[in-house]
Amino acid sequence: MDRWEALVRFDDEVREAAEKLRPFGLAFVDELGEAFMALREDRKYLPNIVRGLAEKARQIEAERLRAESERAISALRETQRGEDIVPETLDILLRAVTEHGYVILVQEDKTFVLSKGTSKEYLRSNADIRRFGGFPAKEQQSL
Repeated sequence: MDRWEALVRFDDEVREAAEKLRPFGLAFVDELGEAFMALREDRKYLPNIVRGLAEKARQIEAERLRAESERAISALRETQRGEDIVPETLDILLRAVTEHGYVILVQEDKTFVLSKGTSKEYLRSNADIRRFGGFPAKEQQSL
């Protein structure tokens, strides 16, 4: 057992700090150990190290989720109403996932179902997506 493992196992303050990072993965617990040791085990830095590493982990997860969602959503080329999905509405869908915690499912008929808690939104067109995202639908010009 090395020094860091002993601290995590037997020191309440260090164990508490490590437990806050454990949900993000053991790599973040190890990174906590490296930073803590580099700062000569000065406990006054523990809250700042934990806060910084937790923020880093959240950013990495948000980037991963955004990339994964973008791949899934961009695989679809059109809405349920047969419209091409435009970059503006794609961005709204991605932000719904990464910034607002929605889960997006796509039904067989290409309807986007956005769920959060008990709430569900059914989006069938670019205009529906814009309204959901708080953007006004562009008015069609008459000829």
